[in-house]
Amino acid sequence: MNQIRQLNIVRAPGFTLIELMIALAIISIIVAIVLPLIQSYFIKAQHASAIEEIMAGKTSMEISFYQELTVTTPDEVNLQNASKVCSSITAVNNLAAGTGRIQCTITGASAINGAVVTLDRTSSGLWHCSSTAPAQYTANCR
Repeated sequence: MNQIRQLNIVRAPGFTLIELMIALAIISIIVAIVLPLIQSYFIKAQHASAIEEIMAGKTSMEISFYQELTVTTPDEVNLQNASKVCSSITAVNNLAAGTGRIQCTITGASAINGAVVTLDRTSSGLWHCSSTAPAQYTANCR
């Protein structure tokens, strides 16, 4: 009579190599989808920060028109010459024409680095925002 031996095989707890490879593949796919979205939001945030950086100068520029003061530097509208977000900031007005301009050259992600955000004051006192950055990042320039 053949005796059948019974082996008591104890399986070690843990994951098999194939299970680990499947998990890694799923994580890689998720990262590949999400990373460009995160980068896009990051660039949009940098552009919005540049706008906010120079928005503070609008009020001081308006005051300069009412007080008939010529503006030739950003200091005259309570702005810095440069900041973490803007490599350079300029501010000028033309009292005779009633126009003004505040500009920021953006320092940031490669997609918008060197782009210029401009706030222009028309002779009627309205402000207009424009940017040389790619259109997908300038939705907050209004």
